[in-house]
Amino acid sequence: MKIDFRAVRAYGDCHILQYRFSPGQDLTYEVEKNWFGGLLRFKLQKKYSTEWDSPLYFTGFSYCNEKNWACIYLNKREELDVYKKNYKTYGQLKEYLDQLSKKHVYAWSEQRSDWY
Repeated sequence: MKIDFRAVRAYGDCHILQYRFSPGQDLTYEVEKNWFGGLLRFKLQKKYSTEWDSPLYFTGFSYCNEKNWACIYLNKREELDVYKKNYKTYGQLKEYLDQLSKKHVYAWSEQRSDWY
């Protein structure tokens, strides 16, 4: 699925990256439902939303075992252009976020291992 990017002002000159599914494409998909242990089966047509959303990556757990997620901050227009150029589809963006999450969790777990 193709995606669009934009930068939304967070504070000062800092912006937050946002994405949405491009509205100029077919956004429909089917979901199969099974009710009553499979006695009643049917398919529903659904549509992906074109609302803007912030891509989040996992940064580890807090002391209370709460999950920490972070959004992507941009400081220059060129950083937004890099995302527009390198990540044309949702799959490419998701792969990047997974790699970013793994990197941060690895660094977090290395720090955590020093505590015990």
